[in-house]
Amino acid sequence: MICLNPLFTKCSVLEPKDAAKSRFLSKTWQRALASFPCIHLDESDFNAKSIEHPNNYPLKNEEIRKKKKAFMTYIDNTLQSRLEHTSSLEVEEFTLKLAYHDKEFVLPRVVKWITLICD
Repeated sequence: MICLNPLFTKCSVLEPKDAAKSRFLSKTWQRALASFPCIHLDESDFNAKSIEHPNNYPLKNEEIRKKKKAFMTYIDNTLQSRLEHTSSLEVEEFTLKLAYHDKEFVLPRVVKWITLICD
């Protein structure tokens, strides 16, 4: 896809955390990020790729859980922000990289995200 919008070109090379920070710069950036047609979400950007394990120290599992919750909150906020700035998400490409862990914790949110994107 050839992109004619220079802000889309800039958004496409930003890491997700940097793109999120840029939304505080101006309304123009907020609209650009909200209408960017590709969403790529990777928990490794939050250092949350580890999986909880019974052999881990309890504090390590708690740290992993906190990072995963922060990542999921980031996804919720990203999708909500897009909905606030556009009538629909209008996503052409969606990538979610999430290591397997507690299905009961993750599955309802993943279903919600996919439903939002597909509507």
